[in-house]
This record gives sequence, structure tokens and C-alpha cells, in this order.
Amino acid sequence: MLALANLRTQWRSLLAAVLATTFGAALISAALIVYDSSRPVVQPRLEGAAVLVLPAQAENEFGKEADFIPWSASRARQIADDLGTVPGAQAVVIDRSFYAQPFIDGAPVFDEGAKEAGHGWSSTQLTPQQLTSGVAPAHSGQVVVPHSLGIDAGQSVSVNLAAGLTTFTVSGTSAGSGLYFTDDVAAQLNPGVRAIGIVAAPDAAVEELAMTAKERLGDRGRVATGADRAALEPEFVSHRRNLGSQLIVAMSVLGLFTTVFVVGSTLALATSERRREIGLLRTVGASSGQVRRMVLGEAAAIGLVGGLVGAAFGVAAAPALRTLLLMLDVQPPDFTIRISLWPLAITVGLGVVVAVSGAWAAARTATKVAPIEALLAAAVERRPMTTTRWIAGLVALIGGVGATVLTATTGSDSRMATAMGAAMLLILAASLLVPVLIGPIASIVTWPLVRRSHSAATMLVRAELATSTRRAAATAAPVIAAVGFAVLLSGMVQTMAAAYPAEQTEQLRGLALVTSDGTAGLSDQVVAETVAGAAGTRAGLPTRVFVSGAKGEVTVVDAVGSLDERYAAPGQAVLDEPTAKLFGVEAGQAVSVTFLDGNSESVVVSQVLPLDPLVGRSCCLAHRFAVMIHPH
Repeated sequence: MLALANLRTQWRSLLAAVLATTFGAALISAALIVYDSSRPVVQPRLEGAAVLVLPAQAENEFGKEADFIPWSASRARQIADDLGTVPGAQAVVIDRSFYAQPFIDGAPVFDEGAKEAGHGWSSTQLTPQQLTSGVAPAHSGQVVVPHSLGIDAGQSVSVNLAAGLTTFTVSGTSAGSGLYFTDDVAAQLNPGVRAIGIVAAPDAAVEELAMTAKERLGDRGRVATGADRAALEPEFVSHRRNLGSQLIVAMSVLGLFTTVFVVGSTLALATSERRREIGLLRTVGASSGQVRRMVLGEAAAIGLVGGLVGAAFGVAAAPALRTLLLMLDVQPPDFTIRISLWPLAITVGLGVVVAVSGAWAAARTATKVAPIEALLAAAVERRPMTTTRWIAGLVALIGGVGATVLTATTGSDSRMATAMGAAMLLILAASLLVPVLIGPIASIVTWPLVRRSHSAATMLVRAELATSTRRAAATAAPVIAAVGFAVLLSGMVQTMAAAYPAEQTEQLRGLALVTSDGTAGLSDQVVAETVAGAAGTRAGLPTRVFVSGAKGEVTVVDAVGSLDERYAAPGQAVLDEPTAKLFGVEAGQAVSVTFLDGNSESVVVSQVLPLDPLVGRSCCLAHRFAVMIHPH
């Protein structure tokens, strides 16, 4: 009750804290709503599959679940046959996705999902594609293309595949996206299988269907229903979503930090101005605990009001944040806002927690006010900063200066992250040390004004800034932190977009490169022509391989299929030192490797070499292992 009574009389001095909490809560609310809305969604072309059967997932080098381990064509067919007799299953479809990109007038048609745009015609059973003209492909020379390409049935179209440009006859056009070939062509272009879809009969219960399918499947994979089917999503969508999530987390941290800083500074200033009032309360018998609860109660009320209002503002701001993320290309194009309860509840709770956290130092200061201070007519600042703030500010300053120096000397692969860390530390140091800096800065800045105007108001302002540094810093520090981090965050995406390619360019200085232009990579045809026309050309085929460990775990790593005779010996592989250390193998030892076509082989490690900047962390395999799996 004491806290609420004080709020009614002190609301003007606490208004800044309310506004800061509202702003922070609005930012966090909008970020959480966008984060919740950006969860993976089921691909439209798979929505007709009531159940998806997926293979096991491998771990990446950091121990987190990553790529699905593909089944071989024969194993996938065996699984599909076993599932075909499950009661309630109307159709069991082996789904394949592979690189396919049409060319019109000699130029590739832009498609972010071109790496997985090709499918077998049987996949249309998972979500039937409505033919706008023509018929389904009947032989290997036919294809169904999207109606949006403007190509009619019976015409020819050039499609870029892993092997190179191939001419097909358009048997029909569809209302959806993707290119659909015969199942035999799809199996040839991508033997490996990452999904088998089950179409439920109209009267079938999906739960019973999934349970029976799980029993039939055994340990050969897992069954996904409902929202879990979103686990199978295009690579470019996952990449965008990860970038957007990182940006959202950064925005949330900025909102939390700024809110705590502003609320703490505002309440510290309000407590300092109320020392006589608090001293009077102590004189009439208020205990230290009562004073502490009063300050924290005020903060909790501020946090509750700011959290509720900020949550409402966050709902209104979420569409604008969605538009910003789409403009920055860090969310998939079909990303839509979905409002749910948990982001709003968390926002309100965080508003209270953040406000109370920011007021904790002010509450401790309030408990140290002596009753005699109720008789003081004025108070003079004893010291501009507390010992804790001195230590934190100096540590941030030393760390920022050290990171700045390290930025000039570190390698190009970590320079960007070091520079970002240096900027964050220096902003933090400026915010923490502003009480000792604002006095000298104010004296220097206002000195010409005092000399010219000789105004009493100017002199008073200068004297106030120079002597009441804590009060001035309470206003300046939050502004420094908010503006500094806002500028850093707003420029981070553009900076990273330019810096990371620059780092890679630096690593490849002095080399002539042949890269793709509008396609997902270089086809076998382009590589063969380039190698034949330029002696000493080095052509690597990037791919992914799944390596089995001694304890049965499977780890997915990047690999390169090589045309170099030193690495192209069948059944052998060359590892770089970090990869060899990851798997605990040496030259001469054998490892079991599963390729993207689902087939496994025992591969002998022929050499262990230092890390190659042209390849990155990977293993190098004979070109024959990967040539028909992915484009270059």
C-alpha cells in the first residue's frame, strides 16, 4: 500500500521508467511474436501426407541434430512396401527432391529453392498438383512445369540438372511450383530418399495410422504427424529462419539491456531526490525492509503497467517488424504473423522482472538512508560512481580496447565477430563510465557558450552538469546505450553481408575462380568444359557425407569430391587435421561413410593434411562417389 501511495505522488519522476519499460516490453513482445510466427511450417506440397516417415538424423560437429541420413533406393522401397499394408493407408509415396532449374532464352529462371525444385510425379499424390494443361509425364523426356513460366504443353524447355542442360518436352503445366519428372528420372537424379509420405484413407484415424506405421518401421526411422512434418523443409528456408532468429534474439537482448539500464538509472535518481522523504519515514519508525519493499513495489507496479501497455504495442508493431525482416531477406517469403498468448504473457512477466531488477540497486541505496537526513536542506554528491560500476566500466573499457586491437591482428575468418564484440564492449563502457566523463565533457562543450553569452542560465546549467554528474548521467547513460546498440543492430545485417564475403575473398586472393551465375552451382558439363580449357584447374564437388563413429553415432560433415589424382583413389579419403581429430582417426584407418545416395562404403584415410582455406573444414573424396548426387 505504501508503494501505491507513493506512486500517486511521485508519478511524474517515475514517468521515464514507465515509458522505458513500455518501450522495452513493446520491442520484446514484437520480437517474441515474430519468433513464434517463424516456426517451421509444413511444405505446401506435403500437406496431403497425413504421415511422413523420415530417416534418422545425424549430428553435426557441435553435437546438435542436423541432416537426415538418406535411405538408399532399395532400402526406401523395402520400407515403402512394408508400410503399404498398414490399415488406413491409401497410398505410400517415396518422395525425392533434387536440383532442377529451367532456362528461358538462355538464362536461368530465378528460384531460391532450385536445389530441391525437382520431384518425381508420384509425389503429387501427397498434395495433388492441378494440371492447368496437358498430362502427366509419360517417359524420361517429358516434364511438367509451373504455369507461371509461360510455356505451353508440347513445347520444349531446357532444364539445368546436376549433369548440365537437358532439353525436355513439356507434357503439361501445373498451378503449383516445382518441376515434375517421371519417377524413374527422379530416382536416377537422386537415388537417396529423405522422406516417405503416407496418404490416409478418408475414413482413417491418423493417430492409429501413425502408431501402426511406427511399429512397422521399427528403428529404421521415425514417424512425423501434424506440425512435426515441418522438420522436412528446404535448406534455404532454414538458413533464412536461422538468420532471422539471431536478429530477433539480438533485438530482445537490446530491449532487455536498455530497459534495465533506464529503469535502474531513473529509480536511482528518484531515490536520490527523495532522501529527505525516506529519512522522514525512517524517523517515524519505517524499517529497512519496509523501505526496500516500497521501492521494489513501485518498480513492480511500473513493470506491470509498462508490460501490459508494451505487450499491446508489440502486437501492433509485429507486422512492421515482419516487413523489416523480409526486406533484410532473413525470413522465408511466405512468413506470416500468428498471435498467440505465450509471447504476451512472457512480455508482461519480463516487464515486472526487468523493472524490479533495475530497481534493486536503488532499493539497497534507499535502505542506507539515515533518519537524520530528513533534517538536511540539501545534499551533495559524495562520489560520482559506486565501486561496482567503476569495476564493470573499466573491465568493459579494457575489453573493448583489447578487442579493437585484436581486430587489426586477428585472422580474417574471425575479424568480423571480434569487431562486433569490440563495439558492444565500448558502448557498454561509455554507458557505465558516463558519470565521470559527463562533467569534463560538459565543461568543454559549454565553455564557449559561457564566454559569449555571460548568461546566468548558461552558467547554472554548466555548474549543474559539472557538480551533479550522477543526475546528468542518469539521463545520458540510457540514451548512449539505446542509441549505440540501436545503430549497431541496424547496421549489423548490412555489415555482415559485406564483411563475410570480403573475408572469403581475402582467403582466395590471387586465384581465378569460375562461379555460378543465377544457378545453384556449376554443372558437370560446365566443369568439364572449364577443366578441358584451362590447365591446372582445380574443381571440387561440395557434398555432405555421414561418418559412423566407434559408438554408433553418425556425424555429418562437408566433403569435397576431387578430380585431383592425388585424392581420387577409389575407396580412399583425405582428411584435414580438424576433421581427423573430430573422428579420432589417423592415416591408414578405415571409416564407414554414407553418401547422399544412401549407400555406405568403408573408406580408408589415405592422408591427414593441414586445413585448406580453399576447401574449409572437410574431407576430400574420390570424385566418383558424389558426382551424380549434387551439382557443383
